[in-house]
Amino acid sequence: MKRLKFLVLSLLTLTLFGITGCEKVEQSELTLDLSKTATIKVTYWADLDLTQLGYEKVPDGIKVLVTIPNSAFNPTASGHWSTTAETVDGSIEVTVPVVLNGANVTFTPEEFEYDQVQTPDNPSQTIKKHFALSSSHSLTAKPGQNYTRDIKYNNVTTVEGQDEMISRKFEIRAILEAGQPSEIITNKTITIYSPNNWSTTATTDDKGQLTVQLPKNKTCYFEFEAQKDIDSDPAVEDFKNYKYTKTFSSSSSSEAVTILDFGNGEIWE
Repeated sequence: MKRLKFLVLSLLTLTLFGITGCEKVEQSELTLDLSKTATIKVTYWADLDLTQLGYEKVPDGIKVLVTIPNSAFNPTASGHWSTTAETVDGSIEVTVPVVLNGANVTFTPEEFEYDQVQTPDNPSQTIKKHFALSSSHSLTAKPGQNYTRDIKYNNVTTVEGQDEMISRKFEIRAILEAGQPSEIITNKTITIYSPNNWSTTATTDDKGQLTVQLPKNKTCYFEFEAQKDIDSDPAVEDFKNYKYTKTFSSSSSSEAVTILDFGNGEIWE
């Protein structure tokens, strides 16, 4: 189930959203002529499904604050006329007061969170994203006119605490004998973790390879322990327990095999 969480842009927006569907004129001692009107339909779009081309209509219930400065009706007036509307099938339609020369109407939709559908190559089927607009949008409306606008949410970020995952393949190598080159590490369990308390394990196969899902754009630490022959004389064996550590970070999935060479490691007894 996709869940929707509304986030309010500002205290002003919060206050005005509390009177959804009601028009409001901020107090003014001057007379304002609100008899002339125009109708405006705005449709909001967002990239909710990465498996589909283009954008999708935003979910129902997104609140949009609509404001017009009172100075449009009387140059010496202060404050704003305002109303709020909620999206239905991605759109709002409002009738607003205007003047012969046109009134500047500003629309401020609220931010929202949504479980964005990911592409098939992404290990995560959905990732919770935060959708916002970089700024409000306006148009000049005149009496008796009908206007339509399409607006795209252009600021999309991953919700904090939600790790987007990528899939990577590795070949694990390390030096297990002093004076010798790195060798493939087979059938070894590798501990993998990142500083944000994420961790997992993966075991190499008989080719020293493993496949693992990692947090995108996060530094991950690969660790394992093994017995290392620290005597370079082939006739002498002197094994000590060593710890091997390697870091890795990537921004995308890949089917290619990446070689992780852990080198000499450090004694760990």
